[in-house]
Amino acid sequence: KNITVKFESTGMDEAITLPVLVKQNVYLIFKEAVNNIYKYADATAVVIRLTLKDKQIHLEVEDNGGGFTGGVTMGGNGMKNMRMRAESLGGKFDVKSGQGVTIRIVIPIRD
Repeated sequence: KNITVKFESTGMDEAITLPVLVKQNVYLIFKEAVNNIYKYADATAVVIRLTLKDKQIHLEVEDNGGGFTGGVTMGGNGMKNMRMRAESLGGKFDVKSGQGVTIRIVIPIRD
């Protein structure tokens, strides 16, 4: 597959130390989102945004694929696991489907 990937990062130049569980779970959410795009989305472009703002990590993964259609649902184990991982860190998980799919997570950084 030929998928163009654009990565945008804002505020990540601040010196912060993240707990291992936060790093691990944000990475696994990111990995699952990208894997889903590759396997199911029929996308040609992906935008990944990683932002540190107001003591929160914001991760947004957006594709230009077909969105959720037909037998594809948000009820698969991958989506459930992403939601569970975000919520286990006190964060939020949001999915929007239309012209493509956008996955957003917000994870608080605790002192």
